Amino acid sequence: MTRQATYTENDTQDAAYNGEHMAAWAMALLALVLGAIGLLRGFGIIGDDPVAQEVGAAGTQDPGFGAIWDGALWLLSAIAAAFLAMTLHTTDHHRMRDPDRVRDADRGMWRTEHAAAYLMALATLVTLALGLLTGFDVFDRGNDQPDGLPWLLASILYGVLAYTLHAVRHHQLAADEDAIVRIVERRLGTDTAGTVRPTTEYGTERQR
Repeated sequence: MTRQATYTENDTQDAAYNGEHMAAWAMALLALVLGAIGLLRGFGIIGDDPVAQEVGAAGTQDPGFGAIWDGALWLLSAIAAAFLAMTLHTTDHHRMRDPDRVRDADRGMWRTEHAAAYLMALATLVTLALGLLTGFDVFDRGNDQPDGLPWLLASILYGVLAYTLHAVRHHQLAADEDAIVRIVERRLGTDTAGTVRPTTEYGTERQR
């Protein structure tokens, strides 16, 4: 990989690092808001419970499903959002990755798992939204709060999978003396691009 290609790759990784870090803060804020609503509603501080003659009122279809069920929906969605916050806050692999020192197999697995993590994150958000919309009968299909539980439990599952797949650091090679020297050279602007140096790890010479 040429020095220009390496710099381009580094810029891409920096952009991903910053984007994920900001998204982690957004998910953390969302989790806090959802959790706060869940606690306030669960303890009956906000919202009203319908009486028997008001079955079908917004937020619950049965007077037996009161504040505690409403609070459960909000809190489960908060847990799913918190998993996303934790997932997106594991960004060190975007700062430590050295493309010149990664085998093709590891690079492929790194990108595949990272892309799959994004897919699971999207699934987390979609099922979270469906859980809340179904549980509070926004679709006006006569659903009760428990009807939203499968969606929210699935959202938590996808959040755990997103965190698992986003842990791609094990596909990065451990730093050695050569990698450290090259990092210092880049910082000082003295990287000797275009020279051919032996790479003992693979037993071949690679263009730097």
